[in-house]
Amino acid sequence: MFVNEPVIVQTTTQPSNIEVIIVDTQDKLDDLAKQLAKASIISFDTETTSTEEMQAEIVGISLAVKAGQAYYIPVGHTSGNNLPLKK
Repeated sequence: MFVNEPVIVQTTTQPSNIEVIIVDTQDKLDDLAKQLAKASIISFDTETTSTEEMQAEIVGISLAVKAGQAYYIPVGHTSGNNLPLKK
């Protein structure tokens, strides 16, 4: 299901304990794809090297499908495992 208008959700408190799953292998990416396919709502954000859109390069992609759990896909870090952005 695609929504034409973005859904804005505001919270009054921030969760203190969020499980973050680092998606840095093909197997983890496959597992994430399965979670996204069955999700009724998906929240996403990009981490970039700049706030200037014409100069920024993507460093990572953050996704969430339920409260208290997030996925992070590193694609442009200078150290650690990264997935190719094209994947």
